[in-house]
Amino acid sequence: MENTKFFSRENAAKKALPFVFTFLICSAICFLYLKSYLNIYSLLSAGLTILYFAAFDFISRHKKLGFFIYVGIMVVLLAVINVVMSFAPSRIEFVEWFLTGAATIETNMPYMLSLILFFSFFISSAVYYFTHIIYRLSLLTLLGMIPCAIFIKASQTVPAVYAILLAAADVLLYLYHYKTASEKDKLSFGKAAAMTGYTDFAVAAVLIAVLIPKPQETPFYERFEEFTSYFSFSGNYGKMDGGYTEHSGNADLYNEMESRLLYVVNSSRPEYYKIQVFDSYDSENRWWYSKTSNPKRMCRYYLESPGEYRNLQKLAKAYLEFEEAGGTLPESFDRTALERLAAEEESVYTAYIKSVDYPSIFLLAPERTTDASLYERSEEYARTRRTDLGELMTDTEVGNSYIRANESYSVSFYSKDHAYESEFIRSGLCDISADDFYWLLIDMRYNFDLSSEAADTADAFLREVFNELFDLPTSYEGFEDYYISEEMRELSAEITEGLTYDYEKAEAIEAFFNDGSFTYDLGYRAPEEKDTPEFFVNESRRGTCSDFATAYCLLAKAAGLRVHYVEGFNQGEQITSGVYNISTENAHAYPEVYIPGAGWMIFEPTVGGASAAAGNGTDNGERETDYLAVFLTCVVVVILAVLLLVLIFLMPAIDEGIFSVRVKHSNGSKAVILIYNRLSAKLAARFKVKTSTLTPKQLSEFIAEKTGSYAEKMIAPFEKACYGLCEISKEDANAALEEYKALMKAIKKKKKPTV
Repeated sequence: MENTKFFSRENAAKKALPFVFTFLICSAICFLYLKSYLNIYSLLSAGLTILYFAAFDFISRHKKLGFFIYVGIMVVLLAVINVVMSFAPSRIEFVEWFLTGAATIETNMPYMLSLILFFSFFISSAVYYFTHIIYRLSLLTLLGMIPCAIFIKASQTVPAVYAILLAAADVLLYLYHYKTASEKDKLSFGKAAAMTGYTDFAVAAVLIAVLIPKPQETPFYERFEEFTSYFSFSGNYGKMDGGYTEHSGNADLYNEMESRLLYVVNSSRPEYYKIQVFDSYDSENRWWYSKTSNPKRMCRYYLESPGEYRNLQKLAKAYLEFEEAGGTLPESFDRTALERLAAEEESVYTAYIKSVDYPSIFLLAPERTTDASLYERSEEYARTRRTDLGELMTDTEVGNSYIRANESYSVSFYSKDHAYESEFIRSGLCDISADDFYWLLIDMRYNFDLSSEAADTADAFLREVFNELFDLPTSYEGFEDYYISEEMRELSAEITEGLTYDYEKAEAIEAFFNDGSFTYDLGYRAPEEKDTPEFFVNESRRGTCSDFATAYCLLAKAAGLRVHYVEGFNQGEQITSGVYNISTENAHAYPEVYIPGAGWMIFEPTVGGASAAAGNGTDNGERETDYLAVFLTCVVVVILAVLLLVLIFLMPAIDEGIFSVRVKHSNGSKAVILIYNRLSAKLAARFKVKTSTLTPKQLSEFIAEKTGSYAEKMIAPFEKACYGLCEISKEDANAALEEYKALMKAIKKKKKPTV
């Protein structure tokens, strides 16, 4: 680099366009989070860019120290960012704030400072290198697309003003370097290089617009915090903590964490696995809450107490024993079906689970879990508890009871589908109201002629229905456990019209979501002001498992059903027979409904069921693609690429036109000097010779050799203007210009020499 003072006019002119380009990129990024075109942070980025450019000039002049200076700047910058982030509300929230464009987390000073410190350095370094050290048009274009990529990541529209200004700055940089290279008698690029650069641009545009995923869904907010904390800036946040959380938000924006294997499950029966259950909904904030946060209801049961008796075969046998002891069964119960069901053993399945990378107080728990075994633990740490809502966890009264990474355990369970597969429901054994079922169980429980197994079975089912009918708080911190709009109530009434029993209503609501009009779509985001369950079921009919599960729960509650919103995992990806990998993509939200006569049952409103819940999209397991958006994106990219290519091909003509205008608006002497210098540069570029050292006479002879003309109308006025200090008339200048044009046509016909 030339030894030029940083604040000299020459250096300022050279850095003007790179500075503007860098400022526009940083300003566009600031706009995403602040929604203002000019703010203190964009001005800060401008000041930092000037400092960085000055530092890079110094590095260029002191190449031996340059590497160490650059690394030093990076170290200081990272240290400053770390100090700034120490004042941030949460390093974990910073990731969410950045990925969602401040849509869910409010912007604050530490976040913006860290963002600007990083991007201003990165953008300044790249722009300086590709404009001052080695010119690369395609890479400058890609740098200009960084704000576009961030906007797309945050599912927000790129402001047209920034798109236009960045494109204009990119073109101006091209023109500036084209002009600079021409004046230095060497063109560092030609049409082929420019076409390659813009091909890079077109390909990159398609990749960014089509392949970069929008924020996707993770069904629960707290898990997002745990996953992303693993990659946080500080060791204080470096360990995932699968602890209990009182609430879960609308977390459909938070599946941007890297895919991670959490569990390996060996089981002959694929199953849904619950983690936490929520039974209260705040419609204003779209948060799900859990009343089990009440210590009175938290972990009241050791698992083995009711689990093994929640068995439909045992319930059928208890019914028959109760009737034989003089009890009265509902008329809807089919005696023949009862005898058949009492004789059919309900299978107990076992899942052997290894927690690969997810320390947690929760165990993966199918809905009808009967037992759990923690291996390689002392008796004090090996106990498990089951909450009223069916969550299975370690004994939280014992310290350090987490399931550790790489720890194995097993759970035994009854199938969630047995009530259907055994025709328990179709035999009329669930044609009973919750109140009637409760009193039937009371009569059975206190009938002293029943065996202990029949009494324990009645007691196990009684606990569940008792919790739902009599033991639930009516509110959580001041709001009702459900607020259901009149719109949702009317829709629920329409769906369940004419139906009597709870399982009929639950099935009808599930069928409503599977009528073919709903679409599972990870990429879709409803307009912010319309992002409600009502808009989902009545207008968009497009969403994620969280949307489906929330809407189902509200419709079910409006129909008088007892329903929970459950978060956990689907069965996972089958690796070999009986072996499943459960990763972050298998996170799933689904409803469970209490069916009198059968207990809690899982329903699946999400279109595509398990395959959709796995984050794979539609029924065939493929992520749905918005082909119209892809097509339109490709059309726009092709049009832009064509326009840019046309601009490249027309650039010489445009350049010559601008030059002619400049000559015609200059006085005669200046005009002929401009013509002479330009022709000399063109000859140098065309024939790969150094013409700047030739005298006018030698240049005239060179022109004659190549074109057959001595260019007298141009050479003679030039000599008079330079050496005779004579004023050249406009007429002579115009004649020189016409001769220049004729010579240029002749030069173009000559073949370029082979280098």
